[in-house]
Formats: sequence, C-alpha cells, structure tokens
Amino acid sequence: LPFEVFGPGPTAGTVTSFLQPFTELGVLIGGVYTFFGVPKDTDAETRVEALIHGHIAMMHALAVAVAVTCAFVREPPLPAGQRGCVPLPPGGLILPLLKFPGRLALLVLMALAFVGTGLLGIGIFSPLYAEEAWGLEPSLAPLVMQSFSAGSGLLSFGLRRCLTRPRPVFLVGLVGASLSSFGFGLVVSPDVGASAGARHALAMVFAATFFLALQGFVGSALFELALTLLPPHVRAGGGAFMNTAFNCVATGLTFAYPVAVVALSGGRSGNILEGLSIIYFIFAGIGAVSVAVLGKWMIPAPQDTP
Repeated sequence: LPFEVFGPGPTAGTVTSFLQPFTELGVLIGGVYTFFGVPKDTDAETRVEALIHGHIAMMHALAVAVAVTCAFVREPPLPAGQRGCVPLPPGGLILPLLKFPGRLALLVLMALAFVGTGLLGIGIFSPLYAEEAWGLEPSLAPLVMQSFSAGSGLLSFGLRRCLTRPRPVFLVGLVGASLSSFGFGLVVSPDVGASAGARHALAMVFAATFFLALQGFVGSALFELALTLLPPHVRAGGGAFMNTAFNCVATGLTFAYPVAVVALSGGRSGNILEGLSIIYFIFAGIGAVSVAVLGKWMIPAPQDTP
C-alpha cells in the first residue's frame, strides 16, 4: 500500500518502517492471550508447551486477519496529480529483481540480522527457561518480554524524529542487539559464579536493552534502508521479497531453535542454561558478522543517499 500512495521513492520505505512497531503491538496481544488463556492447573511441561504453541498460533491468526483485511483495501481517493501508483512491469514484481542477486543477498542478510540475533529466543520461547533465566513464572515471561518489545517499538517514533539517517540507526542498533545477546548468554551461563538474584536481574536488563536496540533502532530502519538498496523501478517487488525473506528466516528459526537449545544442553535431561548460553553466543556472532558485511556492502542504489 505505501507504494501505491507514495510511489517508488524513499518515502514508501519510510512509511513501511513507520508501520513496523504496530506489529509489536500484535505480538503483545499474543502475549496477553497466552497469559490469560493457558490453564494454570496443568503440569509444568504441558503448560510451557501450551504457552509456546498458543503464542505462535495467535501470531498466525493475526497474520491471517491482516491478509483478509487486505482484500478490502482500496486506493485512497487522491487527486490525479498526487497519485503515486506503481505500474507492474511486464516481467512482474519478482522476476526483475533477479538481475540484482547481490542486493537480494543483502536483503536476506538484513532479515537474518533482525531475526537471528535472538528475537525468537527471548520472545516466543521464553517460557522454556523463564524460571532459570529470569526467575519468572513461565506464563508471565512472554508478557514481560513482549511488553519490552512493544514499548521499544513505540519508542522508535520518538527516536526517529531525532535520528533521521537509517543506515547508522540500523548499524548502531545491530551492534547493540549483538552485545545484548552476548551479555545475556554470559549471565545465564552455568559457569558464572553469581547469585541467582543477580543473574536474573542482569538477564532482565540485557533482555530490555536487546529489545530497545532491535525494535527501537534496527526495526525502525529495516524497510526504509533495505528498499534504498534496490533501484527505484524494482522497489515495489523488493518490499514483497523482503517480507518473504523475513518470514522464511523466522519460520526456519522457529523450528530449529528449540532443537538446537536442547541439543546444546546435552539432551532433555541436561542443563538448559548451558544450551541457552551457547546459542546466544552464536546469535551474537551472527550479529557481528552481519555488522561487518552490511557495514561494508550496504550501499544505496543511485538516486538515494540515506
């Protein structure tokens, strides 16, 4: 829709980034739903599974609701001179993008940097280790974490009024998210000789700073910056590609994350904090590599200077 209203210029990407924090409110609704909807009188393992599955199901339901709503969206009644409709090229929206494989690879890496620095682990899968990592009851952990996420996303409105250049905002946020993942992995490690209360407090601080960096900075500049990497005439398709890449990465990590944590913990009978610590060191590494690669190669297409 932003491309229909504003055309292929940078404004469309800016508006897309403006809409991004509202997705965090949708995720927060999922956290509220799971908190009140999951029965409290079941055994701990069943309750944790219900929390995670309920949260994922709620997010899918919200996505379906958005898709159904889009069927009723109509172009706004703008005067003829202000309409910014993007005509579909003969090859469609996606095929012309194949002429720019290097830039598409950067979009995929940006999606991986956003999701692969620990978002799903601290968010959706938090009930798995809520008591060990934060000292929280499993049904409360998603609500607390998604409150951090939604609050940081809404805070980005104010941040971006002061910080207007998307490239440094994105890179600084990615550095912050990577450092927070490293810090979280460090404080939850079983080898750290601190009291449980101190570990829980520090883990909560790192979770809050992680969401601030990821949602307040990286998320607020993600689409705005990503679409400037493509030439103007293919940007409408670039938005669709970026959404697809983002959801594919998120889907893959949703299946792989719990398996990896259990495996790195030494199996279901092992110490889950050990696997959690290792996986967050890996997430921090993904973020560091992404900063290095994107910092060097994330160069806007001609006609744009973010």
